[in-house]
Amino acid sequence: MTLAWVLLFAFAFIGVYWFSIRPWLRSIPSLADEWEAIDRFEEKLWLRSRTILLAILIGGSSFLITIHDFIATISVDWTPITSTLLGYIPEKYRPMVMPIVMSVLASLFAYMRKITTEPLNAKKEP
Repeated sequence: MTLAWVLLFAFAFIGVYWFSIRPWLRSIPSLADEWEAIDRFEEKLWLRSRTILLAILIGGSSFLITIHDFIATISVDWTPITSTLLGYIPEKYRPMVMPIVMSVLASLFAYMRKITTEPLNAKKEP
C-alpha cells in the first residue's frame, strides 16, 4: 500500500508543478534564458503538446494496469484500492475495466489533439 501512496503523491506533485508552479516560474523575467533552453528541449522531445503527452501517459498507465499480475508478484497489494473503486462491477470483469477505460481516454485525448488546430483565443469573424 505504501507504493501506491508514493505513486499517488508523485503524480499529484507533477500535476501541481506542471499546471500551476511552472506557469508562475515562466512569468519571471530573470529566468527567460533558462526557459528558452527548456523550450528547445521540450520541442525536440514532444513538440510542445500537452494533450499528446497526456494521452501517452494515460496509455502507458493502462499498460501498467494490464500487467498488474507481474507487479503484484513484488508484494504490491492493490486489492483494497480496486475493490473500493470497482465495487459495482462484477468480479470477473474487473481486470478488463481499467485498461479499457485508460485506453479509451488515451484515444480520446489523441483525437482531441488532432482536431484542435487553432488556439482557443483565435476566434474567426463570421
